[in-house]
Amino acid sequence: MFYLLVYGLTTLGVLAALMALGTRVADVDDLGDLRGLGRTHPWLAGGLTLMLFSLAGVPITAGFAAKFAVVSEAFAPGLAPTRDS
Repeated sequence: MFYLLVYGLTTLGVLAALMALGTRVADVDDLGDLRGLGRTHPWLAGGLTLMLFSLAGVPITAGFAAKFAVVSEAFAPGLAPTRDS
């Protein structure tokens, strides 16, 4: 559930940031539309970068913590299949 919550909120955050960058005339359609974002909207660019790093699973982000929790739970004792079953 933690994984779903983290990735759901992060995805919503990325979509909200991209919607905020769109205008009435044009949407953000490709990477060229994000050129110069750090100069024009530095806080939005920083937040978008952090959320994209989280989706990629870069350490020290919530996405890494979620992936680590899933993998560590998979290697927890008692989950290995036995020959009897």
